[in-house]
Amino acid sequence: MKENNNNRLFLVLSVIISLFFVTTCSQEQGKIETEKFVQNDSTIKQEVKYTLKKNILDTWFPRIIDEENGGFYTQFNYKWELDSAYPKMIVSQARDLWVASLAAQKYPDRSKFSEAAHHGFKFLKNRMWDEKYGGFYFILPTSEEKKESVIKRAYGNAFAILGLSGYYSLTKNEEAKDLAIKAFRWMEENLYDSTYGGYYDKATRKGISYANKRSDGSVGLLEDIGTAKYKDFNSTINILTAFPYLYRIWKDKTLEKRLTELFHIVRDTMTNDKGYLNTYFEKDWELISLKDSSDQYIKNNYSMDNISFGSNIETAFILLEAGDVLGLNNKETHKTAKSLVDHTLQYGFDDNYAGIYYTGYHFKGDPKPTVLEDRKSWWCQAEGLRSLLLHSYLYSNNDEYKTAFYRLWDYTKNYIIDQKYGGWYHNGIDVEGYDKKQQKASKWKSCFHTFRTLEYMLRMLDSGEPVIGLTY
Repeated sequence: MKENNNNRLFLVLSVIISLFFVTTCSQEQGKIETEKFVQNDSTIKQEVKYTLKKNILDTWFPRIIDEENGGFYTQFNYKWELDSAYPKMIVSQARDLWVASLAAQKYPDRSKFSEAAHHGFKFLKNRMWDEKYGGFYFILPTSEEKKESVIKRAYGNAFAILGLSGYYSLTKNEEAKDLAIKAFRWMEENLYDSTYGGYYDKATRKGISYANKRSDGSVGLLEDIGTAKYKDFNSTINILTAFPYLYRIWKDKTLEKRLTELFHIVRDTMTNDKGYLNTYFEKDWELISLKDSSDQYIKNNYSMDNISFGSNIETAFILLEAGDVLGLNNKETHKTAKSLVDHTLQYGFDDNYAGIYYTGYHFKGDPKPTVLEDRKSWWCQAEGLRSLLLHSYLYSNNDEYKTAFYRLWDYTKNYIIDQKYGGWYHNGIDVEGYDKKQQKASKWKSCFHTFRTLEYMLRMLDSGEPVIGLTY
């Protein structure tokens, strides 16, 4: 009888929340009014719980399982109609494995998640790993001929390590742990810089770093390989995301040393005194900067040097998570994390609609950065929610973080979450030019950021106090 009552209660609650979301989505696009904000953690908790189940997990699983070709589908249109079975990229394959593994632990009665995790692990092990030269293919070659021209990336292998570590936490499958260790060792051998520290991102199939590869195959720096000869913040922060999870299951001294080194690189070298991450660096960590170039040149080439608002606010969380593992969550770490959040709040947040912009630049002589890309990507909003909620608890005497969290959640409900078809829009539909018919999923857009954030929000709202530490 108690179980039946619980089921009825959940059904009633689901109907109420459904009606709530239908109401919010019927609002005309325009400026979000403050009085419409739901400034109540208990209500938000119910909305998040509903969104996680119905809008994310039930939308993605088991739809993404590719029974015919293996692995996970990644290409869906706005109505969740399959666009293509390929490409299969290690980043999205590993992210989906991670989500399935964690969901199976959180919802053990939902067999579809454990089945998806087993399915995803087999694909990584049997298809995405290169048995001949080691390392994970970045994009799965569709023929033997194409294998020789593929690239491998530290970024992709890092997510493979994360996904395999998640699967190991679910199953205690030693094959998964061993494969994650092999990926780490491949990165060590081929992409680690033993002189200056850190990792280069790209390599050939045989493991020759693009930072040391000439067109003719000989070794040496060459200008025509573009940014591959540099070290970058994006691959580095994602390696820093993955390594703590491997370290939890494999207390290796070299891994601990690399994890500590990366932590200090991100905190003390990549984050500048203005409170944001720099983009590219020379091998010795000298900054690549466009500051002495003309404004027009900067605007044409800002991918080399920009402010990634979403990455900054995401890195605040990454630093605290890694710092917790290393015992380095000291005053300096919290100060740096807070500066990354504060800079985003001050310069990357749209006051009219809320929402976090994509990129900006600090032009010389201008005290505030200029927004270069005003799109509001789904992952930026997700990572913003996670860091803002944590900082609202860490600094409970500062109402700005909680207010920003409420505004961002309200924005996400109205302009990012698709209540009709499920999933999240690629970009906020309040910005002119970004409509509802963009792909719901692609090789770069999995449910990783959304699931990770919503699951964390529930843990935080349940605890009522700061939660810093690995997810499992």
